[in-house]
Formats: sequence, structure tokens, C-alpha cells
Amino acid sequence: MTKELAFIAATALLFTASPVYANVQNENVENSIDAEDSETIEDDSEYQFLFDISYDDTLIDLTLDEAVEDAISNSTSIKTSKLNLETMEENIEETATDITYNRTQDSIATLLSFLSQQNNYKNSEMDLEVSRQKIAHEMKKLFMDIINMEREISLKEDSIKVSQIEYNEAQTKFKNNLISSSDFKAQGTAYQKEKSDLEALKNELDITYKNLNVLMGKDENTRYNISLDPEYEKIEDITDINYYASREADNTVTMQKLKNDLEYAEIAAKNEYLKESSTYMSEINAENNAAITEMNLNDTKEQLEQSIVSLYYSIKNSEQNMESLYTNYETAITNYEASKIKYDAGLISLKDLETAKKNLHEAENSLIKSLYENMINVEKFNNLNLL
Repeated sequence: MTKELAFIAATALLFTASPVYANVQNENVENSIDAEDSETIEDDSEYQFLFDISYDDTLIDLTLDEAVEDAISNSTSIKTSKLNLETMEENIEETATDITYNRTQDSIATLLSFLSQQNNYKNSEMDLEVSRQKIAHEMKKLFMDIINMEREISLKEDSIKVSQIEYNEAQTKFKNNLISSSDFKAQGTAYQKEKSDLEALKNELDITYKNLNVLMGKDENTRYNISLDPEYEKIEDITDINYYASREADNTVTMQKLKNDLEYAEIAAKNEYLKESSTYMSEINAENNAAITEMNLNDTKEQLEQSIVSLYYSIKNSEQNMESLYTNYETAITNYEASKIKYDAGLISLKDLETAKKNLHEAENSLIKSLYENMINVEKFNNLNLL
């Protein structure tokens, strides 16, 4: 009994002295990226894009917040996690009652079981919150995918207009023996390919909408008016990214769970011999389990650190490319405006005007795609639980 009391006291002290478990929002400390310190382009006029997707009065309006709420409510994994937490809570209460009234023959085994149940409950609670965050992150990516595809479809329609004009010109030239049969066929093949590509994009959009609706628990054929303003946020330069990655990896839920597991495994290994059912092999297995858990922890931290460093440099490279993309976009606007004036004055053909419009559309789409990609990466960098 003396051994049991000593074990209980030591365990209570260990868990009381343990560091506070990870804030699931992954609040960063010094050298971190605070929203108020980040550079965000405030001037909306810089990003008034010319080719916004047309609003359809026949479709349902859907905001990102509504989509996230529906997806979380519909998530089987979220529902299952909640039920599992309820079951765990009941088991913990039952085990605590057994300990309080000394209802078990092997009290040390029961105490270890109680600590294991508590550890699993803490880890599951953190998992549940991260699951909600990952659903929100996934829904944002789906919104971006849909908007990007709708813009690609609009761009492809512009491209087909140019191809149609080029095909008509080729047809006229062929009738007047100005181009060969093979050149005329090549132009026709290119035109048909443009139309086939358009259908492929529409099919891909249908699939993405189905994925969105499945997550929300809606009819898979439902379409929506959706929007998501592109935002540009720069992250601070970090002097020692390896130190930053090491420190912030420790704050992730993944690492906190492994630390919890290691803490319990070490307690179990140290006290296995106190169990009435203890054997030489059970003691060896308990020690091995603690060692394996520690190796997993170290390996996982190394992988997280590499992911953080890679993500940081990916964002920094994106920041360098963004200025070039925006310059290209401004140039395309200038060229298109000039082309409209020239067309009205009869100085250029309709094909030249449509080509300038297509070039502007391409530059705009490239910029928006990069802004969306940057938004996703910065969100992950500010909340490393999304990795």
C-alpha cells in the first residue's frame, strides 16, 4: 500500500507540473507572425479585377462561413469524435469511481488505466478542434478551386473566340489557295481542341462542385454564387528559420499529443513492476514502448521542422514573384485599353482586340491564382496545425 500511495503522489506531482497543453490556435511567441505586424495591401483599388464571374440570379448565394458551418455539421468524423469523447468521459468517471472505492484487485493497473484514459481524452479533444480547423481550410481551398475553374472557363471562351476568328481566316485563305490543306486542317484541329478543353474544364468544375456539396451534405448538382476576395499578406523575414521551425513545431497539436503519449509511457514503464499482473516481459515491453514513443516524437518533430522551413521559403518565393505578376497584369490592362482605342479607330482587327483581351484575362487569372495560393500558405504558416 505504501508503494501505491507513493506512486499516486508522484504521478499527481508529475501531471500537475506538466507544461500547459498546446493552444490549438498555435499562438506564436517572439519572432512570430502577428496579424497586425504583417503587411497587407489595404488599397482595394489595386485589385479591382476586370473579369469577375457573372452573378446568376437563379443560383443560391453561399458564403464561405456558411459552407464551413454546413461541412462541420455534416462531418462524420466530427460526429464520431464527439461520440468517442462522450464514451471516454464515461469510462474515466467509472474508472475514477473504482479507484475511489477501491473496487479493483490490482489498484496500480487501474491507476495506469485511468491515466491512459485521461491522456487519450486530452489528445482527442485537441484532435477534434484541429479537425474543425482543417475542414474550414479545405472549404476555403474548394472555394478557390471553383473560382479559379470558373475563371479558366471564361478565359477559354475568350480563347475560343480568337480561335474561331483564326479558323475563319484560315478557311478563307484555303478557299483562295493561300494556305495548304495541311495548314487549314491544323487550324481546324486547334480550334476543336480549344472546344474540347472547354468541355473538360466544365466537367472538372462539376466534379469540384460535387465534392463541395458532399462535404456540406447538399444535393451534389446544386450550384452557387460564391466569391472570395483575393488578399495579399506578407510574412516577416525570419533571421533563423531553423530555430523558428524547431520552436514552433513544439507548439503544434501533433507534438503536444506525442509529448502526452511519451509522458504516460514513461510513467507506465517506471511503474509496471508495481502491478500484480506484472511479468519480466511486460516490464520490458513497457520500457520498449516508451523508447519507441520517444523515437516517434523525435522523427515527427524533424519532419515538421522540414515542412515549416519548406513552407517559409515557398511563401518568400511567392512574394518575390507577386510583384512581377502584378506588373504583367498592369501592362496587360494598358495594352487592352490601347487596343480598344485602336479598334474603334479602325487601326486593328477584331482578332487583335480579342487577343489583347485574352492576354489580359490570362494575366489576371495568373495573379489571382498566385494570391489564392499565397493566402492558403500563409494561413498554414500562421496555424501550423494545418500542415
